[in-house]
Amino acid sequence: MSTRLKVGALVIVLLGIAVLFLLQQQQITRLVEENADLRAQLNQMASLPDSNGYLGGQLKTAVEASQADRGELMRLRGQAVRLRQLEQENTELKAQRQQRDGTTSAVEYRNEQYGFGMTFPSGWSGYSVVAGTWQGQTHDEQGETTGTYTGPEIIMRHPQWTAAAPWQDIPVLVFTHDEWALVEQQKFNVSAAPIGPSKLGENAKCVFALPPRWIGFAEALGQDEAAKVPQTFRAF
Repeated sequence: MSTRLKVGALVIVLLGIAVLFLLQQQQITRLVEENADLRAQLNQMASLPDSNGYLGGQLKTAVEASQADRGELMRLRGQAVRLRQLEQENTELKAQRQQRDGTTSAVEYRNEQYGFGMTFPSGWSGYSVVAGTWQGQTHDEQGETTGTYTGPEIIMRHPQWTAAAPWQDIPVLVFTHDEWALVEQQKFNVSAAPIGPSKLGENAKCVFALPPRWIGFAEALGQDEAAKVPQTFRAF
């Protein structure tokens, strides 16, 4: 073999060794990086118990705070119920004292605009009147809306009524005779209730009625007393 060929073969061998060395270095570098990642993951896993303990403490604190707030809410609700009971008892005691002393006087309400009146118990002295509007619709056999109607709603309100401790309102719906004819034919409704309004009376111009479920379906003071007032209704 000539000297030139020997040198060429030696160069090829050295190049092969160099390539193998570089590949080994790359593999070593990759293994070192993977080892570092594994160590980092192990460190994170080792810190999980401390994190879980911290989160558990936070959760316990939040639950205790929630229970405390719930207890305070229940206490306030109890006080509100008791306050309503005391107000109603106070009203009843006043009425009894007035009857005993002979000072009881009924409170008359008269609406000249629509032509009707009512008589309230003496405890209603100083009542207020709130003007509202009822809304109703007529429907065809397929349930499609064929007409929309509105009319006046007169709401009589007890003088001790507050948003925090409401007393039972006495609402009166005012219809025209044509509107009431639709109500009687069950072609017309003013609420989602399966029953219609209850007629109180009528005059030449209007028909008067109580809304469906106007009493007994919401918490309010003085419901027994308010339930008797519509019996005094008169149209003129």
